[in-house]
Amino acid sequence: MQALFIVLNDSNYMDDILEVFVKHGVKGATIVDSYGMGKALRESQTLSFLMKGSIDRSVPEHVDDSKTIFSVIPNDEDSALIIKTISHLLNYSKSDTVGFMFVVPVEGIYPMK
Repeated sequence: MQALFIVLNDSNYMDDILEVFVKHGVKGATIVDSYGMGKALRESQTLSFLMKGSIDRSVPEHVDDSKTIFSVIPNDEDSALIIKTISHLLNYSKSDTVGFMFVVPVEGIYPMK
């Protein structure tokens, strides 16, 4: 069992990703508004000087807020297929900052009433 996290910088792909989830039997996901460290540093009045160098070159001038999507996928094979499908989908983007995905092993799920 794995938790799949997707940090999506290009929200134009949100519906496509959710469609992949539904088609592969994902029962639910949580979507959170988020933004990255580069944007936080660039907008900071006291830390913007840290944007000089490699961080500045890796963060586009205009970065919208992103979405972080996460879901627990019970079957590791399903997780691999979902990741492959989403990766293939996002390969068509012309943007350099679509986002990234990662998985974390999950030991158990404990519903709360």
